[in-house]
Parts: sequence; C-alpha cells; structure tokens
Amino acid sequence: MKHDDCTHFLDALLNDDGSGLSPQCRRHLEQCAHCRKIHALDRRLEESLARTLRREPVSDHLLTMLKNNLDAAGERRRRFPVRPSWLLLPAMALLGIVLFFFLQPRSQHGLHSLDEIGQLAFADHHAIERVEFIPGSPDDLSARFSAKLGFPVQIPGIVDRGYRLIGGRLCLFARCNVAWLIYGHGRDRISLFIINAGDLTFPLKEPKKYILQYSANTVKIWQEKGQVYALVD
Repeated sequence: MKHDDCTHFLDALLNDDGSGLSPQCRRHLEQCAHCRKIHALDRRLEESLARTLRREPVSDHLLTMLKNNLDAAGERRRRFPVRPSWLLLPAMALLGIVLFFFLQPRSQHGLHSLDEIGQLAFADHHAIERVEFIPGSPDDLSARFSAKLGFPVQIPGIVDRGYRLIGGRLCLFARCNVAWLIYGHGRDRISLFIINAGDLTFPLKEPKKYILQYSANTVKIWQEKGQVYALVD
C-alpha cells in the first residue's frame, strides 16, 4: 500500500483503533515509519484537544446564581414592561425640534451691512406722513434722545446748510435703538438717522461717506465721533 492510500485511513484508525481497516493498511502502518510518525502526531493532537475541551461539571452555587439572575430579570420586565417603540415617536420628535432650535446659531445682534442700514432708513423715511414727531431745538432733542438711548446723541450741524429742524422721534433698526430727526429743505423732507457705532458689526472708514441709491432717494452714510449717520433725501 502506498503512503497516500494509508493516510486516508488514519482518521478511522484514530476513531476505532484500527478495527475497521483492511489487513493491508495495518501491515503498511506496521512497516512504514513515516505513516507511524503521522499517526503518533495525530494521536497526541487528539489527546490534547480532548483535555482542553473536557466538559467540567457546573457547581451548584453557579446554578443558583444563574437562576436568581433570571428570576430577577423576569421580575423587572413585569414591573417595567417595554412600551412599543411607536409610542416614543412623538416624544422623540418633540425632543428633536427642541434641540434643533436650541442648537441653531442665533443671529448676532446689530447691523451687519451698509445695505441693511440703507434699506431700513429708506423704508422709515417713506413713513414720515404716518408718524408723529417731537418738536424741539437741537440741544433739547439731543438731551432727550441721549437719556433714552443710553449713548450721547450728537446732532450734526447741517442746519447751517439750509436745513430746518422740524422734530424727532425714536425708532428701531433691527432691534437697535436709533434717533430719527426730520428736517425741512424747501418743500422736501429730509430724514437723519443717528445710530450708535457700537451697534455695527462691521467697520466704517472715517470720515468717508458712503452713498447708496434706492429708487429716487439717496442715502448717505458716514461715521463721526462714535456715531453713525444715515441721511435720506
């Protein structure tokens, strides 16, 4: 018998100690040192695996602990039954909405661009006929507005250039308090808005004047001594 033929029967030899092998296979194994070496190695491997995988008896103490844990888990399930997942959907949706609005970055307070100032000034200027103004001199209105706005309102000396002060009032530019003065120039009405420079989130070069055009109106914006002026004519 050849080596290859004999090795096919070695597994059977390990299982039934050779009783199922043919006489030729047994004689080959007795005469062939190579196959006997393979057979010996296989037996040692089988014995090692048998010792490693030998079933150990479970102690009574361990069985008691497992039983107590299973009983406790069953009791918890009876006391706190698991609710169907669909019942949690409304609460999860509400939590998601709250987190969405809470985590959304809040818009920064203040005025963020020249165009924003220009559009707000233009819109308020066209509401002159629908609002009331407090009459007074430049000094009176400056003192009144400074007390209410919390910053010193300085009224520029544009009266000397043909403008006549009619009155003033307070208004809001994007939640920022602003002083609004109305001047007369012939039959025209001119709006001057005085803004605290600290309410701007962008820099203005002083004394540069920025000119914006909205329809038939021109808005001139400039900064002077910590105040920002927007003149609409």
